[in-house]
Amino acid sequence: MDHDYELEEDYAPRVLWGRIAFFVLALLLAFLVGRCTTSDGADPQEFAERGQQIAELTRQNEVLEAQLQASGASEPADGGGKKKDDGADDEPTEESVSGDGEKYTVQSGDTLNGIAKEFYGDAAKYTLITDANNLSQDTPLRVGQELIIPPDE
Repeated sequence: MDHDYELEEDYAPRVLWGRIAFFVLALLLAFLVGRCTTSDGADPQEFAERGQQIAELTRQNEVLEAQLQASGASEPADGGGKKKDDGADDEPTEESVSGDGEKYTVQSGDTLNGIAKEFYGDAAKYTLITDANNLSQDTPLRVGQELIIPPDE
């Protein structure tokens, strides 16, 4: 079954340079588009700085949680501070405590200096309140938190 083709050269193996050039150009174009659209990745220095920030914030969170546990005060989820019967939210709520001072329930907007000014007439005497309640001036006050207001010495 030996066949002789009339145009035997048409079936001879030959390289199709046009197709190879097209695929090479398509591959090159895909490579360039990929390089232009990708980001450079995370900066290692910025990544390290963010890690340090996370570690510092975690440490601060642990310190604040320990202070909260040490104070023994637990804040209700609704922030339920005690309110006066007349409905005045800006006035402080006070209760007498036997001989050692007074109890004060923190209201919205209260500061240690403001409470000291109200009870002692001098904002600089906030240290009496911080000492009596094992607080520092930087400790944030929470609405509903009860503070002991010692007598002025």
